[in-house]
Amino acid sequence: MSTSAGTERSCPFLSPAKLELQVNCTALPSWEPHVPRGLLRVVEASCCEEYVLCFEAAQFFVRRVTGQGAYEETARGPYARAAAVWGELAGRHVCRNQTGDLGT
Repeated sequence: MSTSAGTERSCPFLSPAKLELQVNCTALPSWEPHVPRGLLRVVEASCCEEYVLCFEAAQFFVRRVTGQGAYEETARGPYARAAAVWGELAGRHVCRNQTGDLGT
């Protein structure tokens, strides 16, 4: 990704092998099925809980629910990495309450 000055910028906290999408130097890794590894703690959630920043088994990650009701996760690892991905996802998603879908 190039900046306006033409210099190359990269996202050092993510592995290139897992990249699915890159937005504003926040590379978003692919989603994988969530496999529970112990007690899960919610750190932060987007306004309608579409994306949830979680802590489990000494690692942070972002979790979401699929259309079939299963859980998926992405960006498992250190807080800085997971929080950056969560911030990007939460910041650009459209709240279900604003679209009229209240999930009922």
